[in-house]
Parts: sequence; structure tokens; C-alpha cells
Amino acid sequence: MNPSLLSTVRRPAGARLVLPVVVFLVLALTILTAASRAAGQAPVETYSVYLPAQTVPFFGIGLDLYTTGLEEPVGIVNAGDGRLFALEREGRIRVIDDAGNLLPEPFLDIRDQVRTDFWEQGLLGLAFAPDYAESGRFYVYYSLDGTDDEYPPSRLSRFKVNPDNPNQALSDSEQPLLTVLQPHEQHKAGDLHFGPDGYLYVGLGDGGQEAAAQDTAELRGSILRLDVSTPDGEPYAIPADNPYVNTPGAMGEIWVDGLRNPWRFSFDTRSSVYRRCRLRPVGGDQRCPSGPERSELRLVVYGRLRGARHHF
Repeated sequence: MNPSLLSTVRRPAGARLVLPVVVFLVLALTILTAASRAAGQAPVETYSVYLPAQTVPFFGIGLDLYTTGLEEPVGIVNAGDGRLFALEREGRIRVIDDAGNLLPEPFLDIRDQVRTDFWEQGLLGLAFAPDYAESGRFYVYYSLDGTDDEYPPSRLSRFKVNPDNPNQALSDSEQPLLTVLQPHEQHKAGDLHFGPDGYLYVGLGDGGQEAAAQDTAELRGSILRLDVSTPDGEPYAIPADNPYVNTPGAMGEIWVDGLRNPWRFSFDTRSSVYRRCRLRPVGGDQRCPSGPERSELRLVVYGRLRGARHHF
């Protein structure tokens, strides 16, 4: 990423107390995980660190303007080169070149297919295939318009880039891979990432229905792990080592269940720990440990997260 996109971090005097606490928590997590491995025991499955919302401005982080002209941007993705691809919630993907210029023509425009009645709906996820330079494949997650459903289903689709223009996708190349019906208007999640194993990980919210995250017969309220390296025109495959692939009645696509709304997550590629970090966009009810006054950092170890009803 262009260094000019990064903010300048200044450490005020008051940060001297907070920094050691954060460092201590990270070190404690590392030691506990290492000790469990050395003892040959299954590692503790989850760790949480809750940071007050005022922590961020307290550190005195400054922001530099990189580009302008975006409408409701909800994500920025890199395709392995100097460009950035910005998702606009209404249904466009815009290209920002390595000089910070927003190109006038969108990379992809599917606004006629995307429903945005509620602020948690829209074009919400984008991931480029690990072999994007050769295959031209990329994947998007959005709220599907044009159906008879009261609430728009969530759709995962594959597209391909125009081989004659790297800044433009082939809008007619869409191959729908997964459509998930939704019971309510909120909690769509939608983040997409390829993991170190080459599989596509898909964040699905519970759709506003708490029980879905605790039911492995439901895809909602989970992170899916899919093999999308299948030939064009064929559906995805389910990795044989997914945790529920051999469980009767369970959805084999599920990698992590028990989630409320995994809006954003990422991978720690330097270890075997899968890491999810999310700022809750809605406060929820009083049972939730995070809310409008807190941000949540949660580490998910080895893939399975169970028994934490409505807390994510």
C-alpha cells in the first residue's frame, strides 16, 4: 500500500500507561497459546480484548487525505499491484491508482442488482483470487435486488476481469455461487478473504435472528470456508477438513459458527491463529460485551468458536 495512505502516529504522554497494558495482553495471549501447544493440549479456542472507543483518538493518530470522490465506501481491497479497489455500498467498485487518483469509470457497476434499503445492505465484500493475475477471477458479496423476498437475500458471486482492460470487469461474467435468504434487514456481514490455505472465507451475519448463529444447520451467523478453485460454471466445493463436513444435519461450509455479525476479519499469516478484529456498527442489547462505547478484538484459534450466544 502507498505509504501516503498511512497515518502519522504520534504518542502523547498519556499513552505511556495504555501501551504497556496492550503489550502485556498480547504477550499473555502468545504465552498461553504456546504453552497449550507444548503440553499437547487443544488450545483455548477464543480470547477477547475490549478496548474503549476513546482509545483511538487518545493515541493521537492523524489522517492524511489520499483520494476523494467516493460515495459510501465500505471497504478497500488490493489485487496484488499498486491499485486499490474501493467498494461503494450502492453497488460500484472504483479503482484508485498508485498515485491516489480515483478513475472516472468504475471497475464494476452492478447497482441495478444491489438493494440498499437499509444501511447494513448493499455491496459489502470483495476478494481477488490468489491467482488473479492469471485467472482474472474475483468474488463479491452483496444484497440481491429484484426478488420477491421481503428482505433481500445475500449473494456470493464470481466475476472475471476484462482481459483487454485491467481496470474494467466483465459485468456479464457473473456466476452466482451462493444465495442466502435473510429473515430481517440487519446483520449481513459480508467480508471476503482468501486464507493462507487458498480457500475463500465468507463472513455471514445472523440476519437479525440470534438463534441462527447457534444452529449449524443454518449458514447464517458464521464464517464459511469454500473451495472456489472449481472450473467456470461449476459450484464451489467444500474442503474435506471443515469442522462440520461429517456432522449429520450440519452445513459443511461452516468453518466458524456462533457469530453475530462478523463485519470485518483478517488473518494473522505469521502463525496458525486466525484473527478477527471488528468495530461493532450497532450497539445491540445489554447482554453484549461490546457496544457503541467499545471496540472488540477477538482471536479465533484453529477455526471453531462455540457457546457464546449473541456476543459477537
